[in-house]
Amino acid sequence: VLGTGFGRPVLAQIVGAAHARGLWGPLMQFATELEQRTQGLIAKLLATSDDDVLDAMLDAVWELRLQAELARLFSRLPAKELSAFCGRLMARGGDEFVAALRQAAEEHDLDALSKALATA
Repeated sequence: VLGTGFGRPVLAQIVGAAHARGLWGPLMQFATELEQRTQGLIAKLLATSDDDVLDAMLDAVWELRLQAELARLFSRLPAKELSAFCGRLMARGGDEFVAALRQAAEEHDLDALSKALATA
């Protein structure tokens, strides 16, 4: 687990750069290696990002088969934010994406995420 002192502004710049340069795969893989607090901040930034950013991330996750990384990252969201994100995920990603993410959540024992996806 890598610790960082990065705050929200720096993480927002990193997410913005990943979006601008199409580096979602490396970001998702790297983010899951960070400490839980930083993972939670990244998850919050992504969950509240605009539709273009979210769509690009979801496309990359699907193409690169990074559902497990996405599941681990978003499992760090508090329950209320997780529920809101799952609803948004259903609208933006669709049934097939949500089913694949739920399967990844179940495989990694991420029960809160799995339940939130089941009710999305």
